[in-house]
Amino acid sequence: MIFLQTWLSSYSATNGCRANSTTTRHPGCRVTRQPSRLSSFCYRGEYLKYKDPIKSLSARIRDLLGRMTLEEKIGQMTQIERKDAFPDVMKKYFIGSVLSGGGSVPAPKATAETWVNMVNELQKCALSTRLGIPMIYGIDAVHGNNNVYRATIFPHNVGLGVTRQRIGAATALEVRATGIQYAFSPCIAVCRDPGWGCCYESYS
Repeated sequence: MIFLQTWLSSYSATNGCRANSTTTRHPGCRVTRQPSRLSSFCYRGEYLKYKDPIKSLSARIRDLLGRMTLEEKIGQMTQIERKDAFPDVMKKYFIGSVLSGGGSVPAPKATAETWVNMVNELQKCALSTRLGIPMIYGIDAVHGNNNVYRATIFPHNVGLGVTRQRIGAATALEVRATGIQYAFSPCIAVCRDPGWGCCYESYS
């Protein structure tokens, strides 16, 4: 539900039927007095309320959920690892999210451009499905965008506390530069036992 709200809030359609103040191409399409800001969204003659930014968010969510099959709903709640995100898998199972965990990269020493191209290709697969719901790509950027070649690397969280470094804004910029919308960071953990193997990852 949170993903649907995020997507619908920012959705900007580039396809569909369009109408102006004097013509209507399909039944159900809205007529607008602002041809430069067309807000009619139809597909094969059917008006798609969930793609219309003029409608309320709750109305668009209800419309979209009402159109989804059980398989599509399951797919939208599923996140798979990048290495398993083949085009046919994205399309067949309506995958809602893809993840790059630690060390999961599209190529050795992959540049930001390589990452953008990979994310864009996966997004094209998601948008080509029946309802055209975009996927969210997530990455394990816990020490900066550490999976990306030549990205800025920061210390573990215990070191960040000692040096009072603030890495959130810097990491966010480098993550977005690779076309990725979602980062699994920062990590906030409470360590009551210094003997715990991941104590250094807790925020100090």
